[in-house]
Parts: sequence; structure tokens; C-alpha cells
Amino acid sequence: MAKVLNIPDISLKKIKVLYLGGFNDYKGIEYLVNAIQSNALDDVVFLIPVFGSLVSKYMPALNRKKNVFLLPHMEYDDMIQLYTLSDIVIVPSLSNDKEGNERSPNAVIEALACGKVVIGTDVGGIPAHIGEVGLLIPEKDSRAIIKVIIRLASDKELMRDLKTKARKRAEDIFDIRKYADDLLKLSNFR
Repeated sequence: MAKVLNIPDISLKKIKVLYLGGFNDYKGIEYLVNAIQSNALDDVVFLIPVFGSLVSKYMPALNRKKNVFLLPHMEYDDMIQLYTLSDIVIVPSLSNDKEGNERSPNAVIEALACGKVVIGTDVGGIPAHIGEVGLLIPEKDSRAIIKVIIRLASDKELMRDLKTKARKRAEDIFDIRKYADDLLKLSNFR
């Protein structure tokens, strides 16, 4: 996948952060872009698929950073490889009364299933999905994004521990059979 996306080998040795939310207001892209512009994160690689209504607003800033790889549209079947390539998945979503908060973000569940560390904002269903196996940050806080990524990049043991716990959480809670059974119990169909 790295060769297909033209990501050089040198970048593969660095911590890789994947963002999948799109360039939309309520996904928190503004705060991630602000964090990426900090020189404190120059040793971290960011993988960002490009789609959404705000692409033209943030592309110039991201194009200036050598540690950012803007990715073309990805087919769903390629997503597992993209998750595998990453170390961390970030979900910096914002509260959104108009369109509804993130209730059950697929990116969080998929990242956990792939054994990835998840950083997410304390919004909607994100905290419930991440539980104790990821790191929560306040919304609209670029400095918190920087701080938590630096913490993870400098603590390999913490990264390893959270990755192991992420996969176990996915197996224990988000296994589709168990998840469906829990939903049926909630709706009194059983």
C-alpha cells in the first residue's frame, strides 16, 4: 500500500497517524490541520484521504508539509491496508447539534478491530467506543492533539499496550454477532 500511495520507505519508520473524517466542519479537520502545522509534529507522518467540502480551504497548508500524505479516494476494500499502514487513528470530531454528533463512528470500530491506537474527542459515541483503550481529547483543541501524539510517539510501551487492548476491545464488544445480540436485547426482541 505504501508503494501505491508513493510513501517513501523513510516515512514508514516514523509514527503514522491516519485521519479518515473528510474535510468537513464537524469532523474537526481545522484543529488537526492546525496541529499538523506545528513543528513539534514534523517527525510524525499523517495519512489523509482527500474528500469533503473544505478541501480547497485546507489543501494549501497541508501541501506545504513534507510529513503529510494526501491520499486519493480509496475503495472500501483497500481500507484494511490503510489501517495496517497506520499506527494511530485520529477522530477529532466536534459537537454538531445541526447534523447530529458522531453516534457510532465506523472509523473508531474499524481502527480498534485493526489493533490501532485511537485518539478521539469527547463527543457523541466516540468515548463509549474507545473506552479505556484509546486517548480522549477535548474538542477544538489543536494543542491537545499535539500533546497526545507526542506522548504516544515517545512511549513505545504505551503504544504497544493500547494496540493490544484495542484489538481485544473490538473482539469483546464489537464482534458483529455479540453487537447484534446486544442491540436486540436493548430493543426487547429477545
